[in-house]
Amino acid sequence: MWLHMGLEETLKENMSMKSAYTSFYIAVALLVLAIALHIVMAPKQVAKEMHEDVQLLAPDFNAETLGSVVVRNAHGVTTIYRSPEGWRIKEKSDFFAHREDIDTLVFALCSENARTTTLSESLRQEAGFPPQEDGATLELCDLDGNALAVYQLGKLLENHDNTPQRRYILLPDQRTATSQYLFPFADRRSAEWLEKSIPELLAPSAVAMVKNGVPEWQIVLRHNRYQLKTPLPEDQTVSPTAVEQVVKTLQDITILDVLPEKITVEQSGQDKPIVLVVTRKDGLIMFLSFGKTPQGLMTLQMTAETSQQSQQKYADAADTDESDEAAAIRRQALEKAAADFNKRYVKWTFLLKPFSTEALFPELLKLTEQL
Repeated sequence: MWLHMGLEETLKENMSMKSAYTSFYIAVALLVLAIALHIVMAPKQVAKEMHEDVQLLAPDFNAETLGSVVVRNAHGVTTIYRSPEGWRIKEKSDFFAHREDIDTLVFALCSENARTTTLSESLRQEAGFPPQEDGATLELCDLDGNALAVYQLGKLLENHDNTPQRRYILLPDQRTATSQYLFPFADRRSAEWLEKSIPELLAPSAVAMVKNGVPEWQIVLRHNRYQLKTPLPEDQTVSPTAVEQVVKTLQDITILDVLPEKITVEQSGQDKPIVLVVTRKDGLIMFLSFGKTPQGLMTLQMTAETSQQSQQKYADAADTDESDEAAAIRRQALEKAAADFNKRYVKWTFLLKPFSTEALFPELLKLTEQL
């Protein structure tokens, strides 16, 4: 009897201790879970409190006060500055920049809401600040060269679920933010800012291929169609497709880069460069001299003139009944057009985007079809 009661008492004590341990373990588990939840949730809550959307430039920023943009990145330094004739690129022999690129950059600066956040020193270094080799700096200056703002760009952020690509950016007030629209401009090479097209070639009224100073063939615009004017062999007729292809290839010429110096005929390895004489609808005559670099890449040098001899030799001008006064006014306008053209193009050598030379410089028989 006493033995039975002792065993029962011992059993009750063991169960009580087991219950106590169980309660203790549950309490510890709940405490660990609470700490884990706090660690997981706290950064998000803090980050949410620290986020703020700010504009990179004031809404009333006047783009006319912008005098230059200096981009420093892994490719080097690019300085785009405002001149009386338009935006130019210092590192590309002062050739013209693409105005729409400047407008897009200013629009991005004025319209984008950069998302600011506070980073610890370790995270700031991880974000690429101070700028590392793959970083970049974009500096805006006024017309007098005084800095308006300096933006340092760090590393790209990983984008998930088709979210826009963003990049860390250090604002002038040293706050850290992320930018979506600004960083593509800071990653550019200097050649990417160039004005690529040649608008003067988009609507020719006549195109002549010249060899040894003599036109080999001439294409003219008649009744809104380009036609081959050159006399043909008796068994040949014009190939409209080939004629149109010449004009289209001319219109599609794209500037890839600006060379630091002129390429001479001797350097190109050619006895004589290939010359196209292009007449604009207003009568301006442009001489396009095609050559090659020592590496075999195609180059272009251009000049324009209004001399009477060139007008008679190359222009496809119809007879007019204009008075002497009207003719004088037209000559004066052409002289100004030639001066403007030469001021824009004559001192540079352009490296061209690869294209089919056969389509641009065909022999006469390639512009014809067998009867």
